Amino acid sequence: MKKYMFQYLNVYKAIYSYNIYYLIFFVFSIRLKKVTNMEIKVDERVRDIIAREGKDFRVCTTCGGAVILPVEAKIPKDSDHKISIGDQTLFISIVQAQHIEEVTEDMFYRSICSNF
Repeated sequence: MKKYMFQYLNVYKAIYSYNIYYLIFFVFSIRLKKVTNMEIKVDERVRDIIAREGKDFRVCTTCGGAVILPVEAKIPKDSDHKISIGDQTLFISIVQAQHIEEVTEDMFYRSICSNF
């Protein structure tokens, strides 16, 4: 909580002191964690399901946490992290890529992906 309060305090200082250079520096200093294929593991069961289905999937954010949906249900974004699984691609939301270490079978959303 202190981290967020500090960020808001910096924005407050930048806006109310009319220091545009400070505001620009603050905005550009917020960076998303860079993610590589080695940092996010994909469970073998997930790889098997994606290969069997023969279509691309996306890990995205819901109120219940990270879920895996077919790209027909949730289209990938340009900012998504991509992991190749055979001929298919697993897209991972940049937001989720910062928080998850492994993509597991329990992330599949059962009502849309009822074959799993």
